[in-house]
Amino acid sequence: MGLMDLQSIQLDAEKLDGGIWWRLSVRDGQLVGDQVDAPAADDPAILLVPMGTAYERQLEKEREPYMDKLRDKDTPADELERLTLRTAAKALAHSVVRDWQNITFKGEAVGYSQAKAAELLADRTFRNLLDFVLLQSSQRAAALVKTEADSAGN
Repeated sequence: MGLMDLQSIQLDAEKLDGGIWWRLSVRDGQLVGDQVDAPAADDPAILLVPMGTAYERQLEKEREPYMDKLRDKDTPADELERLTLRTAAKALAHSVVRDWQNITFKGEAVGYSQAKAAELLADRTFRNLLDFVLLQSSQRAAALVKTEADSAGN
């Protein structure tokens, strides 16, 4: 059995705190992203901080006023979905989404703000955006420290 170097799983504190840029595109009707160090000026991109305690705490805070409805078996499914989306969206906007660039809707620029992020993520017609943010921000491997071998392309 060989040795395992812990450097291979070490996370980059700058990425954990400052976030990771994802260059966005649509492939086969799905929102996808490629991790980039810094997006080109004309790339549509979103900056996401990996999920952690801050997200979990914010999600608890957002859910607190709705806990009775969220737990009530008689809450209609559509209301339950709306509450779940709203609370997750607010928590993500507060603790995960840090910025975006070159995002438009029907040709109109959509500037970044925490409020705008919460609004879009809570809109069930933009569920693909919420799912993308949840998926990418939960991928800790994206925050791995780059080693000299990685930088050299090996």
